Amino acid sequence: MAKQQLALEKNENHDNIFVATEHFLEDFAKNTEAIAEKAFELFQKRGFKFGHELEDWFKAERQLFRKVPIEIKEVKGNLNIRAEVPSFTADNLKVSVEPNRVTIKGETELKTEKKDEGTLYSEWKSNKVFRTFDLPHRVDADKATALIKDGVLTLTIPKAVETKPNEVEIKSA
Repeated sequence: MAKQQLALEKNENHDNIFVATEHFLEDFAKNTEAIAEKAFELFQKRGFKFGHELEDWFKAERQLFRKVPIEIKEVKGNLNIRAEVPSFTADNLKVSVEPNRVTIKGETELKTEKKDEGTLYSEWKSNKVFRTFDLPHRVDADKATALIKDGVLTLTIPKAVETKPNEVEIKSA
């Protein structure tokens, strides 16, 4: 069975795909710092000319991280989330599910070596993803499951059971 077709459900084989949010907050800070450094490099290359800061930030973000398109559907009391993560497997993805938010993080190593003295221009794809998004409904994060197949990560998360406020009778003393 191919590695990409392995289920990532919470079991003894892939218990580590779901990780605590605290680790993601640390990674978010590191990623923000890396983007800021790259954006500053772009600013320097333009001769320290102001007026393109946001453009530099987005360009740096695109250079460092691959875009992760997502789709969220509500099906039979669950939120079904699909995220495109080509070339990623269960071993190099991490997912954090909170009651209102999902974070997907991954990194693969792409080792290609091209030795060419005359290279004037080169492009490469980032093999890092980091995507955080809010959910439209509260979910039961402990019951989340994940599956990766053909470069698509599918999360199934049951919606949280909403409780109605309980009216309490007030008695006089």
